[in-house]
Amino acid sequence: MRCQIPTFVRDYVHIISWLKDDKVLITSSANNGFGRYIILGSGELQIRNASKADMGSYRCQTRHQLTNEVLTSSIAGRLIVTEPHGTIAPRIWSHTQVKCFESDLCELPCVAQSWPPPKYRWYKEEESALSAVVMGTHVHQFDGTLLISEVWPSDSGKWVCVANNTLGEEKVVIKLVVISTIGVHIEPQRLVVDVGKSATFNCSVRGGPINLPVIWLKDGLPLIRDPFSGGVGLNLDDRIRLIDSNVLYIRSVIREDSGSYQCLAESEYDSCQSSAELKLGDIAPVILETFKDAIIESSTSLSLRCTASATPLPQIKWFLDDWPVPNFARFRAGDYVTPDAKVVSYVNITSTRVVDGGEYKCVASNDVGQASHTGRVSVIGSPALRSMWTSNNITVVSGHSIALGCPVIAYPIESISWEHKANTLPVNHRHKIEPLMNGVGGKLHISVVHKALDAGEYIC
Repeated sequence: MRCQIPTFVRDYVHIISWLKDDKVLITSSANNGFGRYIILGSGELQIRNASKADMGSYRCQTRHQLTNEVLTSSIAGRLIVTEPHGTIAPRIWSHTQVKCFESDLCELPCVAQSWPPPKYRWYKEEESALSAVVMGTHVHQFDGTLLISEVWPSDSGKWVCVANNTLGEEKVVIKLVVISTIGVHIEPQRLVVDVGKSATFNCSVRGGPINLPVIWLKDGLPLIRDPFSGGVGLNLDDRIRLIDSNVLYIRSVIREDSGSYQCLAESEYDSCQSSAELKLGDIAPVILETFKDAIIESSTSLSLRCTASATPLPQIKWFLDDWPVPNFARFRAGDYVTPDAKVVSYVNITSTRVVDGGEYKCVASNDVGQASHTGRVSVIGSPALRSMWTSNNITVVSGHSIALGCPVIAYPIESISWEHKANTLPVNHRHKIEPLMNGVGGKLHISVVHKALDAGEYIC
């Protein structure tokens, strides 16, 4: 007998018993092997060896899973038992699919109407072959219904019930789905990869059944847009793809690939995820944010900033026309590290002067390499002497080349000249003076330096 439950509460109530003629409470009594009643997991009431004593009205009782409220069905079903008239071949009532939770008692219903009464046989399909079921403590029979105590995932599959009498036989195939708690694990849990190399994560899933491919995420966001087609990355990046739904492959790792990767598996009843971390190996610095060229009036304030990232963290140094930025009270340099491991370095200058103009360079370096950015700042004003340059001699190896900047700074420069040993330069093809462009330039370049010819004082 089947209990009709409205669809809007079907997922929240469980059939716990039946009432006969509103007086007799019926619960399952088949587990001891001698009872006549069994309430299937789906709620149907099965009566063994039904007789006219079983005739009457039946109502089902349900318990709400959230409130524990017990209700009795308002409409009763009536059971009428008649004597057989003639012989009848078996006709089976059953389910095509049964779902049971792991470790629970599981019932596979097989009820045949026939006369003479039928005999039942059960088979389990294993590797496309049928094996007769041997009854024991794990599996026993209630008339035609098969009871599996503490069902396990290995019990999943197709079970075949055969009912026969002297007039013939009928069989039914029942698919048993054992639902078990999902477990997910990613290997490796922590992966360190150098930029340009490949990375692979494997997601293993146990339990289920899992009806859909696993979902991959990076830092909580979906990573694969279409897992069925092999997938593309968050930014339509074809470097990231699925070898199969459980194996994530990243070709030629870039800086943005570092982070947390998650594998999410879902079933109809459960979900679970696991995470792993991708860290980058040692990486040479990259300049991420820079300052622009500027032309300013004297006595104004100026702030220059460079942002770089690297592994390990880079050190950033500042230079003015290839000399370390002066340690004057007007200059203040510093840096800090952001939460996403970027180094921000700055130079602030208050009350700028003409001699503060020139090419500023920030150089980020670590043990792997370095990166730099150069920009020009021009301070409008009359020529002025950058005294720190006049106190330093310059040494160069004979045969090499050198560029000399004039310690007299101005903007805009209208003309510039160089002298060496009372001679106006250039005096030969090895000497070249940078042409003035937009008010800047004028460096003296000497190629293939000759000790006897080029040593000495230079005047600009």
